[in-house]
Amino acid sequence: EDYQSRFAKLRPLLEQPMPLENASDAERKAFADAVLGSPVLSLRHKEQIARTFTTWSQSELDELTKFLAVGSEFVSFLAFRDDVEPLVSCVRSGDIFFDLPEVEGAMRQIDAAFDHASSAYLLAICLLLVKHPTAADLAASRVIACINRKLLSARVSELLLDLISENSNAATAEELYAVYIRLAPENAMLRKRCGDLLQDRFSRFEEAGTAYRQAIALNPKDASSHAKLGRILARTGREAEAREAYRNVLALLKAKPEQRNSSPYLALQAHLFLGGLPDAENALSDLCEPLGKDSNDVSTLFRINKQVRECLALGLGLALADLMAKNPHAQLLKPIELALRTSSGQADALLEHPAELQALAQEIAKGWIPK
Repeated sequence: EDYQSRFAKLRPLLEQPMPLENASDAERKAFADAVLGSPVLSLRHKEQIARTFTTWSQSELDELTKFLAVGSEFVSFLAFRDDVEPLVSCVRSGDIFFDLPEVEGAMRQIDAAFDHASSAYLLAICLLLVKHPTAADLAASRVIACINRKLLSARVSELLLDLISENSNAATAEELYAVYIRLAPENAMLRKRCGDLLQDRFSRFEEAGTAYRQAIALNPKDASSHAKLGRILARTGREAEAREAYRNVLALLKAKPEQRNSSPYLALQAHLFLGGLPDAENALSDLCEPLGKDSNDVSTLFRINKQVRECLALGLGLALADLMAKNPHAQLLKPIELALRTSSGQADALLEHPAELQALAQEIAKGWIPK
């Protein structure tokens, strides 16, 4: 009730003529609708805009317009484009507040607003989890109940699965994958992601390997499934089979140019495991290439960090560190290289380096304990 009372006061403020003195009534209403209907803005942010926008410059208003457009694109990106407008309409009318402090209250609003058989219901749960990651178990129980009652189609957002898998109880996440796989047994992506869950959250390597093999059977040309299988086989001491899996990765990458975006990442580990160091060096250079334009490129740094974790688990940490030392971006990669060396047993790797660099490498290495 407090949120609804606060929300009701905003439209008159947002439809004020200033600084849009030359705007028509329809344009002012459209501005208010865009702010009030934004699923990515919290109520507090909407109140702040309503109180202060009359003092903003035109450039500041333009920046807000761009932000709202990006927010709309983000919601549409969740693969439920046909259901965006019903959801925005609920937000705009004050029927749903994703940022309610009481998560159960926000979920009750979602339950009341949408048909549980609709994709809009899943989209609303996605947005609730963006605001409240700790609500993953609650969200999973809703989704599982809908699936078991055959109220949902097989179409599901990868983000929804990611959010629940990363933040829910591991057993709940496993149950969610199980029911989706029963609903969509031909979906290779679900099998592969279930394998990731079994490997990363449970360390159940044999079952993870089975899930990856099932994914490969459904989509034999997906290089990433072969790479994941190769990593499982290597970690469980089945080197000959792992080498075959990694050779399949390289053959598929060569045959499928459309997998180019994932090629350096997958190729690097495959070449390292197979001992092809010159090719691995080239793959690392390709992987790091975006850092030449932006040394803080989040996507690239995330992929490098993920590669480091995987290579450490396979005993390839020192080999990767040696490649980093020769990379064109060696100076930028130096803290990661040193962290790799210390994590791989080179206790003296930090000697003769500045104290600040030593501290950074040690801090990086803290998060790299292989599972």
